[in-house]
Amino acid sequence: MSKSGLMVRLRELVDSYLRDVGGDVLGIIITNDEGLPIMYRTLIDLDVNAISALYTLAANQLKGLGLKTRLGDVEYMLVSYSGYVLYAERLYGDLTLIAVAGKDASIGVVMYVTGKYAERFNESLRSMKTG
Repeated sequence: MSKSGLMVRLRELVDSYLRDVGGDVLGIIITNDEGLPIMYRTLIDLDVNAISALYTLAANQLKGLGLKTRLGDVEYMLVSYSGYVLYAERLYGDLTLIAVAGKDASIGVVMYVTGKYAERFNESLRSMKTG
C-alpha cells in the first residue's frame, strides 16, 4: 500500500471509528512517539498539538516507571479529568491512538470499540510496512 493509500485508509478508519463509538468520543488523534499528530478528527475544539505533545511526555514517564520497576511497557492509558476522559492505546510501530471522550461517556464501550479499531489500524499499518 502506498503512503497516500495508507493515509486514505487511516482517514476512513478514523471516520468509521467516530460513527461506531456512538458519540461518546469527541475527538481522535493518532500521534507518533515524537508527539506529532499524524491524523485527527475532532467534534469539539481540542488543541490537538498540545494533547499529542503532552501525552507523549506523560507516556514516556510512565514507560520509564514500567521499565525501572519491571512492570512492563504501557499498553493503554485511561485518564479521567474533571470535564473529559482521555483513553490512549498503542498501535503498530511508533503510533498511539488517543480518544477524548465526554465525562459521561460509557468508558467500557469506548475501550471496547477502540480496541477493535486498534486491530484494524494495525492491519493497515502493517500492510504499509510489508508492502
